[in-house]
Parts: sequence; structure tokens; C-alpha cells
Amino acid sequence: MATMSAGMGTELILQLVAAAVSLTGVLVAYFVFLREPRLVGNLVRTSWGAVLHRFWFAGWGFDWLYGTFIVRPFVWLAHVNKGDVIDLVYQGIAWVSQSLHHLLSLTQTGKVRWYAMGIAAGAVVAIAIVVFL
Repeated sequence: MATMSAGMGTELILQLVAAAVSLTGVLVAYFVFLREPRLVGNLVRTSWGAVLHRFWFAGWGFDWLYGTFIVRPFVWLAHVNKGDVIDLVYQGIAWVSQSLHHLLSLTQTGKVRWYAMGIAAGAVVAIAIVVFL
């Protein structure tokens, strides 16, 4: 893959152009806003100046762009996707867990002798499975 590189002369010229454009902007702002502030008032009174003034003070339209292209599609997608299959899987797991909890809670009587008999019966079944299978 070939790489392109500018020479030192080109880089210097581009840096000087960038500096000149920046300083020109500062100079124009100085004359328009500090030396002749009525020029700004006259400009805002024109139809294009008023539009430009509203555009700048509206954040260059970024709030509108963000709301239109990021927030609205996300809200729409969330609304459309509120009953998706993935949620149904997790809701099913929660339902099974609650049902098993309810069934197992019925076995809790507080009678320790019945608990011991259940453990012994379970051990007999486990040993029978191991021995006979």
C-alpha cells in the first residue's frame, strides 16, 4: 500500500493558510461586533439576517437534527419492539420459576419427620437407580 506524504513546503503553506483564515475571522469579528455594532443590528433586521440569527441561536439546528434522526427513530423502534420474542423468553423463565416456587412452598409444612422421610425416600430411589440401571 503506497502512502502519500506532503513535503515540508506544502505543510508550511497549509499551516500559514490556516493561521491567515483564523486571524481574518478574528479581525472581521472585531470590526463587526466591536467597532461597528450597529452593522449587526442592521443585518438582523433583514430577512436573511433574521433567519441566520435564529439559526445560530437555535444551536445551528443540532437539537432538531438530533431529535429527528436519533431520538424519534429510537422511540419508534422501542415502541415497535416492546413485545419482542427475547422478552417473552425471559418472561417465560420468570413464570416457570414462580410456578415452581409456589409448588415447592406447598411442601413446607414445618414437620421435620416428614422432611427426614422425604430425604430417606429420595436416597432409596437414587440408590435403586444406581444399582439396577
